[in-house]
Amino acid sequence: RRITTSEFNGTICKNTSNPLTIIVGGAASGGTIKFEFPGSDVVCINGNVGKIIEDTPSTGGSGFLWVYSIDGGNNFNPTGVITKDYDPPAGIIQTTIYKRITYHTSAGITCAVSSNIVTAVVPKAGTINNNNEVVCEGDNPNVITFTGDEGIGYLTFQWELSSSASGTFSTILSATAASYDPPSGITQTTYYRRITTASIGGVACSPP
Repeated sequence: RRITTSEFNGTICKNTSNPLTIIVGGAASGGTIKFEFPGSDVVCINGNVGKIIEDTPSTGGSGFLWVYSIDGGNNFNPTGVITKDYDPPAGIIQTTIYKRITYHTSAGITCAVSSNIVTAVVPKAGTINNNNEVVCEGDNPNVITFTGDEGIGYLTFQWELSSSASGTFSTILSATAASYDPPSGITQTTYYRRITTASIGGVACSPP
């Protein structure tokens, strides 16, 4: 409520407004979630990630909704699944973040609270940063780097080179890092490429 005070010729007057009530509909917690089996959160493209289960229970809730994000958690979309646990469909094609929304309704008000997030990783080969480079004979070319590799720890790399874009590429021994620094003293036009392989649970696959 608000009390308004005024004074006129030494006389103090007060006016009290009607009260305003803010009703708190009750508290809820979203609990926590996790993948049921360790390691089931990393799969090859078109694979089947593991089931996501409740780790610590939510409290005070009256319903659930599972949501997902494919843009790093900036935007979430509903899956339509409203159960306590969630088994994502097979055929995942990119790294996806999941979380569970717990709803609580009290005094005519519905509130929503989120769980933690879990991430299903689909290893991905990034894109090359460099543009084609023109150098003088004998110069030192720039380091060739990539952006957007996903699933580091599951990816292996092998660099190759060729004197022709359409010719046979040869393996560069010991060139197995994510980036590559061509040696100085280059004497002819050379084409470089990187082969990226994902290995998950002993199974190799070609990441997108």
